[in-house]
Amino acid sequence: MAPVNPLKETTPKRWVAFSFLLVLLLDFIPVPPPWVYPLPDFTLILLAYWLLHRPQLIGIGAAFCIGLLVDIGSNALLGQHALAYTVAAFLIERKRRQIALNSFGWQAVAIAGAMLASQMVVFVVSLFQQQPFSLWRLWLPSVTTGLLWPQLNNMMLAIAHFRRNHK
Repeated sequence: MAPVNPLKETTPKRWVAFSFLLVLLLDFIPVPPPWVYPLPDFTLILLAYWLLHRPQLIGIGAAFCIGLLVDIGSNALLGQHALAYTVAAFLIERKRRQIALNSFGWQAVAIAGAMLASQMVVFVVSLFQQQPFSLWRLWLPSVTTGLLWPQLNNMMLAIAHFRRNHK
């Protein structure tokens, strides 16, 4: 029986690590304040992708470590993104099979919900630190995440097919 996803058998660990390195560099690009608010957390989107398609390599512990790297790179409170990514990874892991078997549209809704939960964690942590955080910034990155999810899936599958055909 052929695997449902061609990435399950052919994706090496170095490709997963390289993709996280690229997306971390993308997240660390400074963006001025009016344009930064609708931007999704690209690292969390890629984390969700690998949690769904390669759970043997990426889990909740890896989400915590990647969150610590984001905290260090973005000069945030140490552990803030680590906790947020851990919560999002737990939500995705808990319903991984149901999410993976649905269409890209329903996957986008589930991933946007996990992103919203992650943003809620960041909001609660910022409340404890008495930092200003507007409520509309909670849902806007979740909406853009939902819109980007099908494109990410198609791009990653195209890369996998290209790699497989050019070996």
